[in-house]
Amino acid sequence: MAIGAGFCDRFPRFLETTETIPSTNRLNCRYRAVIAANAKIFAGQRVLDLGSHDGRWSFAALEAGARHVTGIEARPRLLEKANNNFSFYKVDRSRYRFILGEALAELSLLQDNSIDIMMCLGFFYHTLGHTQILLEARRLGARYIIMDTGVTGDAEPLIRLLYEPVSDARMSVDYSGGGRSHALVGVPSRAAVTAMLDYADYEAEFFDWHDGSIVDWTDIEDYRTGRRVTLLARRRG
Repeated sequence: MAIGAGFCDRFPRFLETTETIPSTNRLNCRYRAVIAANAKIFAGQRVLDLGSHDGRWSFAALEAGARHVTGIEARPRLLEKANNNFSFYKVDRSRYRFILGEALAELSLLQDNSIDIMMCLGFFYHTLGHTQILLEARRLGARYIIMDTGVTGDAEPLIRLLYEPVSDARMSVDYSGGGRSHALVGVPSRAAVTAMLDYADYEAEFFDWHDGSIVDWTDIEDYRTGRRVTLLARRRG
């Protein structure tokens, strides 16, 4: 099938293993914005999937032509799901690895110039390490960053702090090491996302969710209102 065909219609197991919203329409629309819209950049590339959850976007990157994918996931049960999903779909073991650990700590252990694309999907607004993540992407050699993130409605480049329950798999983990029930995170405005990418030497092009192709906005209201955005950032030079 063509790469733009419904992802969940072809690989329904990911609807069973997700711990976010088990919505065919949402995941198919996100696939279109994250993978299909960027299909040309994946061929032969080394991809890092930050916050890889059950492995769905890592799998989609390989399907789009990536040579190898590395996923970083902090929750053991989700990492186990990812490995099981790849085994279920008979993915060659040499083409992927999943790392258990906190994002910034694990990024710092990776070798310089070891990736071509970083995928930061549903993660950037569940951290306080925004700029560090982008600078790590540059150190690791990423020519592209594909990002999908919640944003505030502020016009200014601001980051709003809030607490998230770590018991919810859709939220942050406790990175403090103190066994806290809530994690402090920062939700950036769209302007803040652009500014931080610029600081790390990336130029952002935002996906147009209002290009007229969506007729059913079920379960994607956050994209319709602009409280969630998707973008492709290219490294300068």
